Amino acid sequence: LVFVIQVLVDVRKADKTNEEWMELDRACRDKDFVVELLNQKSNDEKERQQRRNEWGLTGLWERLAPYVLFLPQMRRATTRSESIDDKLLFIALRKEFALERSVEPPFRPTEASKRSITDDFNFGRYLSLCLGRKMAHVVEVDTITWALLALFGTTLFVAFIAVKGNLLIMSWIWVAIGYAV
Repeated sequence: LVFVIQVLVDVRKADKTNEEWMELDRACRDKDFVVELLNQKSNDEKERQQRRNEWGLTGLWERLAPYVLFLPQMRRATTRSESIDDKLLFIALRKEFALERSVEPPFRPTEASKRSITDDFNFGRYLSLCLGRKMAHVVEVDTITWALLALFGTTLFVAFIAVKGNLLIMSWIWVAIGYAV
């Protein structure tokens, strides 16, 4: 049951990520969107630098933030800046992917005439397909696992019938199995 719930939560997160990638892929083709993102990033950095130079709690927070942001409750303070960073990272990764660099050093990009990826390549869709493939491996349960689960269930059913439904004895069987495993 816990496994099924975990899989459903993971699938929901993957679906949300998929939607975000598709939206980013559409948006990053718009030059005005990219320029606006860069302007926002520049303005955020200027504001952060000003806060860093201030005395008091704000300046102290800006200087300590990189060291304490691994705490989940502290990460909420930087969500806007991280959102911009994520979008810029997606754009940069899309651009790098489209260059089809050589896998051998010095990693030069492929000539534009020889590239198999066009400017209208849907990088978000490509990432979604890769994520789907990975999710399929996470969700996949081997045949041996199903067989052992069926054997375990059958054994418990036979034990339940053997003790004629006595829940006290079944509780002790569960405890014994828990200690044995």
